[in-house]
Amino acid sequence: MKGLLLIISFTTSLVGFTQINDAHLWTGAGLSYGISKKLSVGYETQTRFYNNASSLRVYMNQIGASYKIVKGVKVGMDYRYSRKKKDYYFVNENRIMLNAAYGYKVKNINTKFTARVRYQHSFDRLSTINQTITPKKSNLFRLKLQAKFKYPDFKRIQPFIGYEYFKSLDNEPIAFAVNKYRIMAGLFLDLPFKHEVKLNYIYQGSNGSTPIVDHIYAILYTYNIGSKSVEKFKKL
Repeated sequence: MKGLLLIISFTTSLVGFTQINDAHLWTGAGLSYGISKKLSVGYETQTRFYNNASSLRVYMNQIGASYKIVKGVKVGMDYRYSRKKKDYYFVNENRIMLNAAYGYKVKNINTKFTARVRYQHSFDRLSTINQTITPKKSNLFRLKLQAKFKYPDFKRIQPFIGYEYFKSLDNEPIAFAVNKYRIMAGLFLDLPFKHEVKLNYIYQGSNGSTPIVDHIYAILYTYNIGSKSVEKFKKL
């Protein structure tokens, strides 16, 4: 119970510490399917809004797979297709993500710690058009650390906190041009009949020449297909 109160206090402090000029809202729904005890696949669709949640900024579809190598160690791959708003129109983005994660449970404090590394390659098209329009590509390294708490008396409510760092692998003309970080806190709601809801707040900052702070509120729903004896797909 102390951990749950700590998460609520931490989230409130983040929101109160910064003035919210533009709140973002992410909503999404997904399916999770365990093929075996080690292999699982998943699908997710999301819409992301800005301008105090009044304007659509991104809509996307994503598929992925994860495989448990040994206890606590997973690898996975995801593909995402997005339409992102640029000025007054939407542009395409394809994204391929390679993931590796390690999780460790500390039973005496009912906490699971997870570290995930990700290589991310994004591009808008595969080939040059009319010898003038070349593909726009980017490569990122991402590191995510998360702690999730699970209490015997509140098994279906699992608070978590996390941090994620983004580092460009391209030769950017401006130092830290695409680098950013995220500080997050929220709740996993493990509902009956294989339903799950994730509620979280994300404080996102960029380290560019003009620093930008985004305040993101997210609600994501997942339905888990298959029995409990097989691996549940989790985004790494």
